[in-house]
Amino acid sequence: FQEAFDRTGRILNIVVSPQNRSDPPRLLNYLTAPHVLVWSAALASSSLPGVFEANKLMVKDPDGTVRFESATGMTFQDGSMEADLPMEQLSEMFNINHFIISQANPHAVIFSSFNLNKSVWTNHFIGWTHGILLFLKNQLRAWFRNMIELVGG
Repeated sequence: FQEAFDRTGRILNIVVSPQNRSDPPRLLNYLTAPHVLVWSAALASSSLPGVFEANKLMVKDPDGTVRFESATGMTFQDGSMEADLPMEQLSEMFNINHFIISQANPHAVIFSSFNLNKSVWTNHFIGWTHGILLFLKNQLRAWFRNMIELVGG
């Protein structure tokens, strides 16, 4: 994370949860985990329990050697189960109160399409169908935009 911050000046935060439930979720950034490789944190954060295998975090030593973060074999998975958006911790760490969030998990789109005030909750099937269709529509829209950019339009 430190290397990414030094190159870009941008602060990236990724939340991961230990596979064992006894340890709390971790907020990873250039202050809390400077030597952790961003790609390994992103991989661990994308490891949805029951779908993708949990992963170990990788670190880069000052001499450039890449190794596992700990010898204990601790593995991490998607942070959305416990602490997807650690607003309070981020506010304290960086003295901020506004956030831009990128949620990359497809299952989150399904749940975010629900509104507690609407009758979608009364009919689970319609709610799930709506969420899946919304996700597919957004994926197709993004795919078409990418194709247009590739073609040069």
